[in-house]
Amino acid sequence: MPTGEMDERGIFTEDLVNLILKGSIIEDYPDTKPCPSALISGSTGGRHCHAVVELCENHLRIVTVYWPVDEKWTNQMTKRKS
Repeated sequence: MPTGEMDERGIFTEDLVNLILKGSIIEDYPDTKPCPSALISGSTGGRHCHAVVELCENHLRIVTVYWPVDEKWTNQMTKRKS
């Protein structure tokens, strides 16, 4: 995700690093291509935050990072609403 989009969402590099280091994997996508990916949920700046990351051979790729909305999530933003 380009830095401009993160800036527009008010999510900073420090937020993203803390989310990845301290958050929890809430959805696992082992069959995604080109690399397996996962949805990480955590809290930063007093708000819940999500990041989708791909774990490739020797690096981590950030797919997207966003503030989840109540209309789509339950259980402190860790479970999708049906």
